[in-house]
Amino acid sequence: MTGHERTQVIIQSQLSMAEAMQRRLLPPIPGPRRGFEWAALLTPAGRIGGDFFDFLEPSADVCLALIADISGKGISAAMALTLLRFTFRQLARDTQSPAELSARMSSSLYDEWHGSPYVTCVIARLDLARRTLSYTNAGHPSGMLVRDGEDRELAAGGPPLGLLKCAKYVEAEI
Repeated sequence: MTGHERTQVIIQSQLSMAEAMQRRLLPPIPGPRRGFEWAALLTPAGRIGGDFFDFLEPSADVCLALIADISGKGISAAMALTLLRFTFRQLARDTQSPAELSARMSSSLYDEWHGSPYVTCVIARLDLARRTLSYTNAGHPSGMLVRDGEDRELAAGGPPLGLLKCAKYVEAEI
């Protein structure tokens, strides 16, 4: 085996490990409850990248969802997912407001990364008892709420997470 072939084997091995780590970070999809159903599919542009989603159920009537993309691609973006997931889960213990959660996450990620990479995302809070969806869009392509044959763009928000130290976010409720 030549030096070039050994290098290729090592690179492929590292890519395989990063891809497996990225897949392990993805949570199970919450089951149907009170007439709501969730679905998610992750299809990265390359073999690995910074695409990610997460679900938390802080109470019986509340589900938080994060749909995110870390800037950049490859192993560095995949590795940054660990910090993103930890930050989301840790800060969601103190607040379920998507706007406040976005602001806290942005500050925390900025402290770590100083603006590069950054994260575009939609953070949503579904209240099953009140039948409301609150969300903040942090520089991500707008999410869509599809209901009764109508599409509603989920665009209210602010800048990408981690890009600015003291970013402010707008929260909308449907």
